Amino acid sequence: MKRAILKIPEGLELSQLTPEQQAAIASVFAEFVMPMPGTVIANESKIVDAITADNFDPEVMYALDLPFGLMGLWSWDGISDELIELDELEEDFIDFLPEGAELAIPHGFAGWPSC
Repeated sequence: MKRAILKIPEGLELSQLTPEQQAAIASVFAEFVMPMPGTVIANESKIVDAITADNFDPEVMYALDLPFGLMGLWSWDGISDELIELDELEEDFIDFLPEGAELAIPHGFAGWPSC
């Protein structure tokens, strides 16, 4: 399993995507929340927090022209050179936290290890 934090356009709902895009998401997303609890809209975007299958590949996301920006990606065990640590994108993610909040992931999934 992987955990992905994605930035998507504020008004976008998954039902608005093409059938091919919806099928691709359904094939890898095990669970998700949109918008991520504890975040705010920023720069006309919102945050999606998703648990995905191990076969989630960001390159497929871009190849399908999904309007998603990958902000963070972790494996269950937290080990992989290919995954993106959220602190690499601190300046962008903090915009999605309420004013005055410290940089932290405000949402978690039951049973998921800390990032």
